[in-house]
Amino acid sequence: MGQYWRVINLDKKEFLPDTGKLSTLLFQPYPTWLVYYLAVPIASSCPESIEATSTTTAALGILRLPTELILVVFDNIDDPQDAVCLGLAHDALLPIGWDRIKGLIMAASPAGSWAGDRVVCIGDEARSDYLPMLTLSEMQELNTKEENNFYNYVYDEFTEARLPVKWKPYTVIPRLSSHEQMMLRRILEDPQDSQWVLCNLTTRQYVTSNALEDLCGVPGKPGPQIFTSLGFGHVLLSRICWSSDPETDVRHWRDLGFGDWAGDRFEITTMQEMRSYKGRKPGRMSATQSWKR
Repeated sequence: MGQYWRVINLDKKEFLPDTGKLSTLLFQPYPTWLVYYLAVPIASSCPESIEATSTTTAALGILRLPTELILVVFDNIDDPQDAVCLGLAHDALLPIGWDRIKGLIMAASPAGSWAGDRVVCIGDEARSDYLPMLTLSEMQELNTKEENNFYNYVYDEFTEARLPVKWKPYTVIPRLSSHEQMMLRRILEDPQDSQWVLCNLTTRQYVTSNALEDLCGVPGKPGPQIFTSLGFGHVLLSRICWSSDPETDVRHWRDLGFGDWAGDRFEITTMQEMRSYKGRKPGRMSATQSWKR
């Protein structure tokens, strides 16, 4: 029959919406949700193509101001939609306000809110007597509850991870010209020249987007959501499951129910950002190879 599974954040005491058999979770939105919550937003620099086509502030006419004063105006805007609309008002303004606009958009999104947290996919057969990913204080709290099933405990004690999005870009699109819509897409897109990596911060291992492209045999799209068929979320789900009964409804060469990454800390970032970690030198790992066997 196969047991049901639920992805949870042990640190924030949250779980992803819905539950299901592992074969269902692997090929529905779950992998995409995992990537969304673990991918740290990266503030890309203003593309050279936009800077090259921008005019000088002299073209602003009676609104002409020194660049320093325009920066002050952007810095005093707290609403991402207001900042976007000001940046799109004139080609001279977007390069000046680019960094502020990107910063406000990232702050308004829950993307990356699970980065660095302990994540595990719990099966409905997970007993409360053996959960090595829990801390001593968490085990003590669990022991005060009259619940022998950790899956049920999570449902009762944790909350659903549906963080509010403070700004939805599509609300402003109908009011924009075709040129402005194109500029907005450039603002919202992930860095185009970066290789993304899934990092296990506990074991100091990582999987690269290039490795997944080689595995799939086709180039992926820029950003953390490389493929919909096989991506970081699928690799992660195949290694973070935990239950007292290791059986799943997915035929595999190893027991997915005893995941060697269950309860570890993760984040998805770019190779450049990962290399800047202080005191951490992650090593390339062969998680993608498990899909070939």
